[in-house]
Amino acid sequence: MPLFGAVTWYLPERPAVKVRWTGILSRIPGVKKLLNKAAYKFVDLFVEPEVTSIKMQTDVDVDALNFKVPKNVIRVHVLEAEDINSCGLIRKIFRPYVVISGAGKKAKTKLAKSRQQPTWNQAYEMIYTDLPYQKIKFDFCYREVGKTKVYGSCQNSVQEIIDKKFIDKWLPLQNAESGKLHVRLESISAVLDANMLQQIIRANEISRPVQIKEFSSAILFVDVRKGKDLQLNNSEEKPTTRVEMMIRDAKRKTKFRKDTRFPDWRQKFSFTLRDPRKETLQILVKDKVKGMMGRMSVPLSNLISKGLTMDGWITLHPTEPYGAVLMKIELRILVPPSFGEESNRS
Repeated sequence: MPLFGAVTWYLPERPAVKVRWTGILSRIPGVKKLLNKAAYKFVDLFVEPEVTSIKMQTDVDVDALNFKVPKNVIRVHVLEAEDINSCGLIRKIFRPYVVISGAGKKAKTKLAKSRQQPTWNQAYEMIYTDLPYQKIKFDFCYREVGKTKVYGSCQNSVQEIIDKKFIDKWLPLQNAESGKLHVRLESISAVLDANMLQQIIRANEISRPVQIKEFSSAILFVDVRKGKDLQLNNSEEKPTTRVEMMIRDAKRKTKFRKDTRFPDWRQKFSFTLRDPRKETLQILVKDKVKGMMGRMSVPLSNLISKGLTMDGWITLHPTEPYGAVLMKIELRILVPPSFGEESNRS
């Protein structure tokens, strides 16, 4: 009998993949490019934050594992660099920038004006799961004759940021003659306090000029548990259903549960929100073949007025009074560790 319930593995970063295509198809213009794109997309299925879990015991629900839910919000402030050796480079066009990578996403700063002591003072928000050994990577880049080149790189452990809450440090650039990057890293607390929402939204508006992408003021957790009495219109067939959730362009969906009116999903999701007062969570239940079975809308302003948490059966329309989904919906306010100090200074 196995000593553990499941084995989970992932690649911490995309490996250097070289694919050689042979045969007649690879000679057709454009086909090789499409094949390469498909190969890279397949590899990305195994690069963090994506994971692959293998059951060792049949009663283990791998969908309920905590590290599948993005919930750790990190703000990355790229401030400045120094001791950059630009000798041998074309000084007039050497305008460096920083590419930030992690959690399956990338962002880049503006071009700096100074060559040897460039400054950016820009910030980017990232959201991580509890997956161990994750990193935030920084590539110090510049453009030369129409090509992007990496001068040097550095990285920082996500777990260190979560543990310390606030880090302000100089990171030495690796694979570079000299240079170091000044960063400030913050782990944002998810707080059960609706009274702080207005203050956080206002603080985010004030700091908007430094944000590469707008900061979030709140995070929404949705725990989709199970359904009951789900029935296809004018049919005695048992449906194969899943739940889809949408807030504007952000979409989440459960797996399909086959041939049952009482599906058990037990899956968790999250959404980051700029201003939850203006947002609505759309909940849709769909059959794999016949499509829409029912829907429900939850204005998040209602959630704010009800203590930030909703837990219970949500009746679907137009299937009432039968079809319903058991869900727990929680809204938490995102408060940076320096928020109190900034409020006092203002």
